Amino acid sequence: MREPDEHFRRQILMKSTLFLLFCLILVACSRVDDTPPGVIGDWVLTDGIVTGAPLPVVDGHRITISFSADGSVGGVAACNSYGGSSVADGADGIIGDELASTAMACGEPGVLESEQAFLSALRGPLTYVRTGDGLTIEGNAVVLTFSAVSPVAQADLLDTRW
Repeated sequence: MREPDEHFRRQILMKSTLFLLFCLILVACSRVDDTPPGVIGDWVLTDGIVTGAPLPVVDGHRITISFSADGSVGGVAACNSYGGSSVADGADGIIGDELASTAMACGEPGVLESEQAFLSALRGPLTYVRTGDGLTIEGNAVVLTFSAVSPVAQADLLDTRW
């Protein structure tokens, strides 16, 4: 009678082990790159320090950053658009160091320099955290401060007869 009990125990042990292995694989493959809810939205740069010097910004050429719930990040870097990903780390997040950007000619003096300084500041390990009404992105010798962009109010169209 001991043989059936031993066989039954081995089956239970094997099934339990397989179930635990399946759970571990499922957890390991799950997405963790969701953006913390407090930073989802659009932000505009208000101040920046890169290696101890102010980040150059040209009037009329806003620098923005947007975070989506799916972990994507992007914006406009004074002239060109850029995009990449971010990873949640508790209430903070980390911007991935592989950002892509468009390559339009930016003819106005200082705009290309401003854009290159900002995009260079975003390369490398950076963390972001919501601070009051603002957003701070920090890394090695980089501190970028953003304020929230107010959403555009939706309005019904009137007299739409053409």
